[in-house]
Amino acid sequence: MFAKLGAYVIVSSQTPDNPWESGTFVYSTGRFVTGAQLAMKETGNENVTFVDHGLNVANAFEKLGKDVVDGFYPKDHIHTGPKGADVVAGAFVKAVLCGEGPLKAFVKNATSEVAGSCA
Repeated sequence: MFAKLGAYVIVSSQTPDNPWESGTFVYSTGRFVTGAQLAMKETGNENVTFVDHGLNVANAFEKLGKDVVDGFYPKDHIHTGPKGADVVAGAFVKAVLCGEGPLKAFVKNATSEVAGSCA
């Protein structure tokens, strides 16, 4: 059905809270990531793509370090400010470029032009 309409669906894992909140880096995928992966697989449709956004954000945040990442969360451990949002958005683009599926054909950046490494 999606292909006939020219549509592509992205199922994405959630963006993690500050993984440095405890003072050391802690990231776990949790039930929502498993649920997102299962939802994508259950469609059985090649135009539905899973993007592990959470893992790519966590990798970027781990490399940036505690002091930098703590500065991304000005009010609480859940919501980033603008600088953190830029890193989160870049991690999503990187995840699309590194993943499988038809979406990467629509991204104009080369993988090397987007900061970070493939998860």
